[in-house]
Amino acid sequence: MGLLLSMPSLTSAQDELASGIPFYKPVVELPLAFRDILRTETEGWTREEFIATQGIWRNVELAVSSRDAFGGFSELSTAYWDTANSFWENNYKAEYSSIYNSESLVEEKELEVNYTGTNFKVKTVYTYYPNKKEKQVDFYYQVGSTYTPESNRFLLYDANNKRRIDSVVYLNPASKIITYYTYDNNGRCTESVERNVPQRFGVDTISQSLYEYYTTGELKRVISLYNFNQGGPLVKIGMKEYTYTQDGKIDKVFDWYRQNSSLELFNIYSHYYTASKLSAITSHYFQAGQENYNDSIVLNYLPNNQYDTAKIYRKGATPISWATTPMHRMIFVPATTTGINKAKNLVTTLKAYPNPVTNTLFVQLDAATNGTTDLVLTDITGKVLKTQTVRFIAGQTTTTELQIDDLATGIYMLRAGNNTIKVIKQ
Repeated sequence: MGLLLSMPSLTSAQDELASGIPFYKPVVELPLAFRDILRTETEGWTREEFIATQGIWRNVELAVSSRDAFGGFSELSTAYWDTANSFWENNYKAEYSSIYNSESLVEEKELEVNYTGTNFKVKTVYTYYPNKKEKQVDFYYQVGSTYTPESNRFLLYDANNKRRIDSVVYLNPASKIITYYTYDNNGRCTESVERNVPQRFGVDTISQSLYEYYTTGELKRVISLYNFNQGGPLVKIGMKEYTYTQDGKIDKVFDWYRQNSSLELFNIYSHYYTASKLSAITSHYFQAGQENYNDSIVLNYLPNNQYDTAKIYRKGATPISWATTPMHRMIFVPATTTGINKAKNLVTTLKAYPNPVTNTLFVQLDAATNGTTDLVLTDITGKVLKTQTVRFIAGQTTTTELQIDDLATGIYMLRAGNNTIKVIKQ
């Protein structure tokens, strides 16, 4: 499905959304794929296609995204419309059952997936350091009626709470993958090197990622290298570059992929904003050096800033033109009372000081009724860095502290409900 399926999907939340299997967060995360933004900001959608010969819209896809009381996913499902029999045929369904500790951290997550009629179960168990950072992640597959250990991930941090080493031990067959991370003086990850340690063999580098940043702190470029032959040289296989608007939002994403002996520009994703809200994304792909328009998705919002509908256009009569009639449209189910969205309509104002800030950010919010909300701090690519639940009383200003001394210098976004403000860390 063009843009919605071809956008990059690399972070842990996105992997979970795409496959139903939770993966551990990398140190540097790329922007959310737009399909997954829709997953996190709504409770699903109905996608329809336009039948030009009949002048009607016909069902194509039904997506459901529900959350538990802590904001974690409880169900993700996708069904496709059976036009011959006029019913929704389930294609994919993932049901999550999570156990949280007293600090709202996940201790255990059980996942049951049904994909095209095939069921399987996996379980992940988490342990933490005293500072709430993950210490160990154990992964299990269900075999028969019992769970069998599949892998263990161990994480080590330095004195500045920067993750330095990931060590994933696979049990059958026995092997290990170790990832080492390097940081600059501003605490930003500049390199990750992944090494494979097969049983009874030496250590061979199999991949490397290099991260570059703008002077203002935004992620600028990610270069990916891979070792095709154990012991051989690393070969550049891909690169992504990012540009931003003046207020720190993603402007363009450039994708290069290795073709034969060199990198070639494969796609450009352009983002457009209206009144600070994302209003459209277009996809340009390149074939034999020629630019072609692929997809354009145009968003509409409800008065409370939640997604209402979206229209998806395909290329027109020429390689660089758009069709005048949308090929698909999406009708969203707005987020209501589940998980992280439960207080979206309650928070009326959000302020933070000092800004710029060095260590402690004081956050003030007002709300129309009693309740709770989650403060969510992200970097400008959309990666969630910190979450903190706040209880508030109607008619009173609530002030809470958010420690950000462990973050690198740069620009961040703080969200509570439908309110978002920019925070500068110096």
